[in-house]
Amino acid sequence: ITAGKFPGGISSGDLSRASDIFNLVTGMLGNIQQGFNHTSPTSGYVPGVPRTIDPKQQNISFYFQDGFKWRPNLNIQYGARWEYQGVFDLRNKLILLPQDDAAGLWGPTKVGDLFNPGATTGATDTLLNFAGSNNGKPVYAGDKNNFAPFFGFAWDPQNNGKTSIRGSFASHFTQDGFTLYQLASTGNTGLFTVATNSTPTGVFRTSSNPKPSTPVASFPVSQRNTFNNISNASNVWYFASNLATPYVLEWNLSVQREFWKRMAFEVRYVGNHAVKQYRAWNINEINFGTNGLMTEFLNAQKNLAIGGARFDNQGLAGQVALPIFEKLFTGLPLSSGFSNSTFVTQINQNQIGGMFDTIRRSPTYRANREANFPLNFFVANPFANQALTVDNSGWSYFHGLEAEVVRRFGTGLFLQANYTFSKVLTDTTFLTSQTEQQNYRFLANRSIDKFRAGFDVTHSFTANFLYPLPFGRGKWLGGNVNPVVDKFIGGWNLQGLTRWSSGAPFTITSNRNTLGSLVGTTAVLRNMTADQLKEH
Repeated sequence: ITAGKFPGGISSGDLSRASDIFNLVTGMLGNIQQGFNHTSPTSGYVPGVPRTIDPKQQNISFYFQDGFKWRPNLNIQYGARWEYQGVFDLRNKLILLPQDDAAGLWGPTKVGDLFNPGATTGATDTLLNFAGSNNGKPVYAGDKNNFAPFFGFAWDPQNNGKTSIRGSFASHFTQDGFTLYQLASTGNTGLFTVATNSTPTGVFRTSSNPKPSTPVASFPVSQRNTFNNISNASNVWYFASNLATPYVLEWNLSVQREFWKRMAFEVRYVGNHAVKQYRAWNINEINFGTNGLMTEFLNAQKNLAIGGARFDNQGLAGQVALPIFEKLFTGLPLSSGFSNSTFVTQINQNQIGGMFDTIRRSPTYRANREANFPLNFFVANPFANQALTVDNSGWSYFHGLEAEVVRRFGTGLFLQANYTFSKVLTDTTFLTSQTEQQNYRFLANRSIDKFRAGFDVTHSFTANFLYPLPFGRGKWLGGNVNPVVDKFIGGWNLQGLTRWSSGAPFTITSNRNTLGSLVGTTAVLRNMTADQLKEH
């Protein structure tokens, strides 16, 4: 090909022959992959069509508001709003959720019965089936108790226009859009698949592409089969049947006082409480407390320190038996068990979460797991990487103290400056995930998830000014200009704004899975103080 010459240009025939030669030289295809989607609950897998999501949610609201003067120096405002955010659904009916609701999420474990290995129900699988209102099974019940009151007042205690005390309380319902809900159609496996032809014939030609055969769809979908035979990274998503509409309570109280002419000072306390916020969290925290895994891991560390590159009991002084590991590694080579380099590293780095997460998901240890241990020995639902429930467990509190000064000059110059000292506490990071997914650090004590929010700013100072330039009719320059000219030179303002604030909080994590929830743990500083870290 490289020796050939094409003085008259390269024709389509030349390109075709060159392509054939290239394919013959480079060899046959390794594999061909084809994606398949559903277009309806009865369509089966269809090749060549994209995955579509056509959501619908009916929202309706009513409100009233009124105000009156209770006294000449006291104004009252009040009102209420009722809002209904309809249940999420898809027009094409392609929503896949656990067939047995919460029982399906928990698999063989009794609903809510964490860290109790062996106390399993008769169920041995999690079955996924079509859901949604269009399929006769709404994703959740729908929340109709959404009343949002409002009350506010403004009071001039001295009735002279120099002091004003204001306060209000209000409730608002939040709108999170469709992103969270679409996990009902995309989070669970069964509506999309990629088939592979690993032994294709012929070379790559658009005219004779050896595409894979269309897979056979079957419902309900066995999550156990998906996890064991397709992907051990597959998750199960479930929406709590009593999912409510999140809301925020807001309140404030302020005092404003005019000290000198055209100069006012105001101090305000503001606060809010976000209630029943959406949160997706994983019930599959690895059990360390009631099945002996913690003791087993600590003993493995002792054995490794004595034996060197292996952590089994080699009969050396101080080494002990590891009955759990011995059952898990029966019949396997040392490279898959007691001398596995990854396990050795995890033992040295205290990565108990990462180590047992690998063991409980890997097909290498499946036969020994199923033969020697209860289904829920490691996690509540053994047929899922993460078994996630979406509920209303998220919350936040905000408290802020604000001070503001305003000064108006006779020349029209306006100056304003304010300072805010505030704090936001929450149990979720918020603003970091559209799915609101955040696992708890420890399911046995979820209250320890309390920290500063990712958008928390402790100190904030803002100043701005506005100065109307003295140009145009009636002004210092051009006071008598023609109205047409005034259209060009009049009405100009000079404005400025500046803002200083402290930074938002951040966390440095070690990227080591030392917790059963696999939440990133805070890095431990060695040979360095916190102040030295800040300097770098």
